[in-house]
Parts: sequence; structure tokens; C-alpha cells
Amino acid sequence: MTASDAARIFERIALLMEMNGENPFKVRAYRSGVEVIETFPGDIMARAAAEDLGGIKGLGEALRDKLQEMATTGRLAFYEKLLDGVPESFFELFEVQGLGPKKVKALRDAFGVVSIADLRRVCESGEAEKLAGFGGKTVEKLLQGIAFRETHAHEFRQEQIAPVVDQVLALLRQHPDVSQSSVAGSYRRAKETMHDVDFLVATKNPASVMDCFVHMPGVKQVLGQGETKSSVLLDSGVQCDLRAVKNEEFACALVYFTGSK
Repeated sequence: MTASDAARIFERIALLMEMNGENPFKVRAYRSGVEVIETFPGDIMARAAAEDLGGIKGLGEALRDKLQEMATTGRLAFYEKLLDGVPESFFELFEVQGLGPKKVKALRDAFGVVSIADLRRVCESGEAEKLAGFGGKTVEKLLQGIAFRETHAHEFRQEQIAPVVDQVLALLRQHPDVSQSSVAGSYRRAKETMHDVDFLVATKNPASVMDCFVHMPGVKQVLGQGETKSSVLLDSGVQCDLRAVKNEEFACALVYFTGSK
């Protein structure tokens, strides 16, 4: 199991726990674990397999045990139990603008919504409007979110992305708290098409950089904002992800976030 796989599992655990009304501190711990995995400069799965995760900030004993289980067995029993009966299509619901864990749970409990197709059906039929917290405007926005997701589900070509990369890098390089910055991921690998763009910065004040990033011109929606990672959706439909590391971690992190899965 790769670090990307482990991060995705932790993120899904956080979503499912939040949806089920679990302790918010536990939810936050898993989201913190995602950031640790994604920004760790070395091979965190090799460290996990060797039971050498002690001292890594942001990883408590419970998360260390789960990482070790994934690294040595390729699976996580806790996640599989939590996932019981939940289809893969269920997680696509969280990609629709305006749909968070509480609304997803309400729709699933009331109408068995577990996919985008299910969501469209209950919105178009008027069923969703009958739920508390849903009204005509909310349902209309959900339908718009479905349409937007479908419209921008295609990949972007290098030449389409280039102006976005130039704009974001110019913004990051002008920030007083950024000592190094670069585009990473599939764009840096010169892949012909891509779904999103990854950026990396070295900074001693990541919160300031993240705040600047999510408020830059052209941002249509903030998909996530954390201490070391943020994601935004631009008006053009391009998703941009920014990660922040320490200056001494930058070179290793750039290699890690540029390489393919």
C-alpha cells in the first residue's frame, strides 16, 4: 500500500466518522494524519513497516498502529468495518458543491442516496425538498453542483494549464513568507493532460501562505484549507492544491509530490 492510498483511507475515515456524528477531535486527528502522510519528506510507509513512526508530530498512537497495519498487511480492518455496505460511488457525493457530511447522511437515511445518480433523482423529483435543512434554493444549488462537476470532469491540456501555473507561482513568489516555491505533480512531469495542479512552498508561516492562496483572484470555491495543505477550485474549473513544508524538507517533498503514484 502506498502513502497516497493510506492518506485516502484516512480522509475517508474522517468523512464517515463526521457523517456518523463521531467525536470531532477524532475526526480532526485523522485529517491531521492525512496532512502528515502527504507532507512527510521520506518514505512514511517504509517507516511504518519498520515500526519506526515514533516522534512524528501529528501521529498519535492509534494512527501509528493503523499505518503499521496498512504498511504490513495492505489493508485496514477498522476502515473495512466502517465501510461495510458503503459503495465506492458514495464518496463522489462529497465532490458536489454544497454537500457536506450532514446533508449526505440525511439524504442517505431518508432516500438511500449513495451515488450522484441517486442525488440527481431525489433533487429532480422534489423529494429532497421535503427534508429539514433542504429547500428549493438548496436543491437548485445541488443540481447546479452536479452539472458543474460533470462539465469540469474532463482533463485539461498542458497549454490550458500553463497560464494558471504562471499566475499562481507569481502570487506565491511575491509572498514575503515564501522562501521557495514550485509546481509539482503531473504538470512538472510534463504530462499532456491532467485533472488538477499541485504546488509546493517552503515557509516558516504556512497559515499566512494558505490564507493568501485561498483568497487569490479567480477562486470559485475553497475545497479545503488546513495548516499545511489547501485546495481551491478556480473559475476555469481547474483545481489547484498547495502544500507547505519547511525549507529543509523542500527538495525531498518536491520529488515526492512530483512522482506518479
